Parts: sequence; structure tokens; C-alpha cells
Amino acid sequence: MRNAWIAQGRLVVQEDNEAWDQDAIYKWRLNFLDAGTEDLDYGTICHLVYHSRNYHIPGRGLQRLRLELIDMAGARIAREADSGDPEGEPISTVRTGP
Repeated sequence: MRNAWIAQGRLVVQEDNEAWDQDAIYKWRLNFLDAGTEDLDYGTICHLVYHSRNYHIPGRGLQRLRLELIDMAGARIAREADSGDPEGEPISTVRTGP
């Protein structure tokens, strides 16, 4: 999965129109895939990473998956910067828009 993210992850992140730092999110996911197995959100994030590259999912569904992944990573980056603690409660950052 890590190799697939290296090959296609920037395409996933580029679809975001929010103010997140795309390069930081891309790098955070690579680090997370390497070291996040004990994280409470590991299964959810891996699921989103895997499906965010699946072009067989209809357009709106794929966009929603990608945006959820971007939001979750951005929230985790912000939390880690604020507290220095990458662990803790799982974060749900589902967008309410399209």
C-alpha cells in the first residue's frame, strides 16, 4: 500500500480545495503507513488510503473518500503539532458538503 501511495498519493491530495498543506499531508500518510499500526485510527486510515486510489468507485464517492482522508490527516497533523501526542482518541472529520 505504501508503494501505491508513493505512486498515486499526490493525485489524491491534489483534489483538495481546502487550505491544508498538501505536501505535509502526503508525507504524514507515508510516515503513518510505516509506523501507525498501534494507532486507534490505523484501520480506518488504511482503508481510506486504499480506496482513495480506486478509480472504479463512482466520481462523487471517490471524491468523498479522498476528502475524508485529507481531513483526517490534516486534523491529526494539527493535533500532533498542538499536543505533541500522535495517539489519543480517534478523530472523525467527515465533511458535510459534497
